Amino acid sequence: LFDPLAVPHLMAEKKNAVLITPSSVASVLADNRQVTLVLAPLSVRALRTAIPRSRSTITLWQAVYFRLFMPLSIRRSNAVVAISQHLADALTSEYGRPVDVVHAGVDASALPALLVGEIDRGGDGYVLFVSTLFPYKNVDRLLDAFSVLHARRRVPAGLNLRIVGRDPDGRQ
Repeated sequence: LFDPLAVPHLMAEKKNAVLITPSSVASVLADNRQVTLVLAPLSVRALRTAIPRSRSTITLWQAVYFRLFMPLSIRRSNAVVAISQHLADALTSEYGRPVDVVHAGVDASALPALLVGEIDRGGDGYVLFVSTLFPYKNVDRLLDAFSVLHARRRVPAGLNLRIVGRDPDGRQ
């Protein structure tokens, strides 16, 4: 209820402000210009319905919320930004409007040091992946990439890959 009720009231005196909404859903009653960041793939109906209901991680209330507010949010937003091309394509397909992509940031300067073992880890370490194991999370690509790096001897001795997460559909 915060987005639809409190945000418009809080933004009323800030007429020239741009509201950036990181919750995948715009504040549809605010008069300000808005940029909506779509971070949650399950907010997109096409991606959500690809997962069997019995295996879904979102509640019925969340599904109803997204079904009601996503179309309004997409229409209301001055710009929509997704965190992956896959998500942007799904949004464009579902709502018929262009979606910009801004990938999650990484400090690339730290990657070469990690891959050649120049970081003092104080013993054996690991690369940790924590997430629900949905297919769109591309865990298979992570496994392939780590395997390629390991085969090329780009993974320091003692550095392991750990994957932690619930398998929502029993196929991962």
